[in-house]
Amino acid sequence: MTMSYNTLSFDKESWWVFTLPAVLGSSSSSSSISTTYFLLSLFITSVLSLLLTWAFTRAGPAWKHNRTHLGRVPIPGLRGLPILGSLLTLTGKVPHVALACMANAFKAKQLMAFSIGNTPAVVTSDTIIAKEILSSSSFADRPLKRSARELMFGRAIGFAPNGVYWRMLRGISASHLFAPRRIAAHEPSRQEDCRSMLMRIGNEMNLSGSVKLRSHLQATALSNIMGSVFGKRKFNASSSTHRRGRIDYGI
Repeated sequence: MTMSYNTLSFDKESWWVFTLPAVLGSSSSSSSISTTYFLLSLFITSVLSLLLTWAFTRAGPAWKHNRTHLGRVPIPGLRGLPILGSLLTLTGKVPHVALACMANAFKAKQLMAFSIGNTPAVVTSDTIIAKEILSSSSFADRPLKRSARELMFGRAIGFAPNGVYWRMLRGISASHLFAPRRIAAHEPSRQEDCRSMLMRIGNEMNLSGSVKLRSHLQATALSNIMGSVFGKRKFNASSSTHRRGRIDYGI
C-alpha cells in the first residue's frame, strides 16, 4: 500500500517531466505549420500577381505598365505565356515565317508587339513601317546580350550605343573595311571562298543526297570575315571539330 502511494505521489509531482516534451514538440510543430502556411501564402500571392499582370498586359510580360498604349494608337500584341512570352512559339520553326503567321492571325501586319522572355520586341510586315523603323534613331541601339559582352567585351560596332564611339567605329569601318579599293582587293579571295563552298556542297550532295546549307554558309562567311579583318583565312571546312564547336557556340 505504501509503495503504491509513493508511486502515485511521484506521478503527480513529476507530471511536467512527461508533458514538457509534448508541449515543446507541439510548439515546434505549430511553428513549422506557420512557416509552411507563410511560404504557401507567399507562393500563391506571387502566382496570382503574375497571372494578373499577364492577364492585363496586351503583349506579354515584357510590355508591362501599358507600354503598348503610350502612343496615340495602341499596338496590338501577342500575350504568350506568363514568363516565357512568345518564346516557345518561335522554337522549331523558321522565326520570320512564324511571326508572319502570328501577325496575320492577329490582323496586325502593320505592327505587332510580343515578348521574348523579358525582352520586348515588335514585328512588321509593312514595307513603309519597316523602312521607318530601320531609319529611325529610336531603334539605333541594340540590347547588349551576354554573348556580346563575353565574345566582344561590349565594344563591337553592332552593339555599341549610338554616340561618339559608334560614329568613330563607323568611320574606321568605312575607311579601312568597306572602302571601294579594299572591297576590290578582296574580290579574288571571295570568289575562291564561293568556289570552295560550291565544291563542298556538291560533294555532300553526291554523298548523302541532301545538303544542310547552314554549316557551309557559316564557314564561308567566317572565312571571308577573317580574311578581310586579319588578312588570313584560318577557318575552313577542315578545321578541327573542337574549334568548329567553339565557333558555333559563339554564333
